[in-house]
Amino acid sequence: MAIKMTTKTPELDACFSKIIAETDAKVLDMLAALGERCMDMSRRRMETDTFFNRMGNLRSSIGYAVAKDGQICKLSGFQVVLDGFDGANKGKAFATELAGSHSHGYSLDVVAGAEHASYVEAHDNKCVLKDAELFAEDELPGMMRQLNFSTR
Repeated sequence: MAIKMTTKTPELDACFSKIIAETDAKVLDMLAALGERCMDMSRRRMETDTFFNRMGNLRSSIGYAVAKDGQICKLSGFQVVLDGFDGANKGKAFATELAGSHSHGYSLDVVAGAEHASYVEAHDNKCVLKDAELFAEDELPGMMRQLNFSTR
């Protein structure tokens, strides 16, 4: 007995396109939710546990970008703290640059765009993004499993 396809190819194409679009939306929403949690974790820590807000540039430079194939799909707001306008602008520029550098696949880039972010974390032993990075590494595999993706 032979098997014969009765569904027309355009119908199959439309079905697959719908599934791909729905999957893309779910992945991008999941990455944005994870980015929000990481950003909130980094920005809302007490100053006694992390860095001090002298001018607000470092805290204002913290945010994230979610991209697919190098195209930004979601860019967080870089909320200005104190007089940290420069930090917010640098954070946004850095997140945009990083997101654009990933030419294939999905990316979540959580950034602290102020120049002294790495110094504060390395030399002052203050947490800027490290806790958020560890949190994301722990959370992402479970989130991907919920979408039935492997985390190769």
